[in-house]
Amino acid sequence: MTPTIAIPPAVCVLPMSEAEFPEWTVPELQARFFLGATDDDARNLLALAHPGRYLFRKHALDEDKAPPGTLVLFQYKAHIIASAVLARIERYANASESDENRGAFWFIPESVRVFKPLAVDVIQRVWPGEIEGFSNVRYYLNPPANFLRLYSMLRGVAAPVPKFTLPNEAS
Repeated sequence: MTPTIAIPPAVCVLPMSEAEFPEWTVPELQARFFLGATDDDARNLLALAHPGRYLFRKHALDEDKAPPGTLVLFQYKAHIIASAVLARIERYANASESDENRGAFWFIPESVRVFKPLAVDVIQRVWPGEIEGFSNVRYYLNPPANFLRLYSMLRGVAAPVPKFTLPNEAS
């Protein structure tokens, strides 16, 4: 039986700052940040202390254009390198211009996927006229149903391995 793939209410491209992950290669970011291959809480989307949290520094996604369920495509070094489903956006009430983080995107941890990096021409073929090139701009791609075409083009897809805490065995 073929699994059913749900069409998300929206699809957007979220650029990741190279300044935030200095000197990290794409494979390192995929393994360490998205798949949880590090215990460094600040650099792990799947940290046990806050699974699914990604802090944003300046600008959040537009909640009218990116409601819960939005498929977020993560852009790093001019490639789409991962995806996750947005659960909610949290804006820190007391954040000021000088605060490093102004809020958090919360993603469904089980939805995180990494894959062979995709260049802008792939996104342009799937969503013609929606994106000129990758930059620090967030893109909202329409129609979302075109994701099904993108999904069929993904190669080398990997998902995080769930982290389990085993109960202490009785002696």
